[in-house]
Amino acid sequence: MGWYAKPSGGWSTEDNEAQQNMFMISEYLQTQGWSMVAIAGLLGNISSESGFNPWRWQYDTVNYNNGYGLVQFTPADYYIGGRGIGVTNYSPNLSTSSQTSGSTADDGGAQLYVIEQYHSDKFLDRRSQCTYADITNSYPYSSYKTLSDLWVATVGWLFNYEYPASQYRDYEHAYNRYLVAQRCYEIITGEEPPEPPTPPTPPVPPTPTSRSGMPLYFYITKKFKRKKGLI
Repeated sequence: MGWYAKPSGGWSTEDNEAQQNMFMISEYLQTQGWSMVAIAGLLGNISSESGFNPWRWQYDTVNYNNGYGLVQFTPADYYIGGRGIGVTNYSPNLSTSSQTSGSTADDGGAQLYVIEQYHSDKFLDRRSQCTYADITNSYPYSSYKTLSDLWVATVGWLFNYEYPASQYRDYEHAYNRYLVAQRCYEIITGEEPPEPPTPPTPPVPPTPTSRSGMPLYFYITKKFKRKKGLI
């Protein structure tokens, strides 16, 4: 079996299409020296970025200034009008409503080639910007590929490669990607993910704020008296 793709939307980790694409990604990256942990960390991010759909346009709208593909190459023209041209199986889909002429699901393979061969374009050292996890070992790229800590692999890819808007790289979003990465590891290896040396602490829900001021009874009573001219 090969790649799956569709003009818009994505798939969840339990969908057959998503899992088949996971295996396609894993198979290629293993030949490039990636550890299974590093691959799972990438997959945890791909789930949020494109839903494992290589034809995915950001916001499901064709806009060459926004993202496209598995890792949401931004701008889309970086891949479609640049690095992807001439790569084997390069065949992007240029619509979010139908399959355009010449496009194939195998474009996913071309995207992986671009990620690997031109990583220096996008994989940048942003380790110091992460305040909630020690991702020292996630850079350079050669170190990332051999990671054995899934939490570091997930957060390291989020910061060093994806680097979305600040509200999407906070602890809670990173932790959610980590949970998906754990499931992806199970799918591509058939095994439980390794425990990190220092497991990340799950996000704590915000404490409900209590309303300050006078009790409701006294507030209503005071309002009633004021209306009646008693105070």
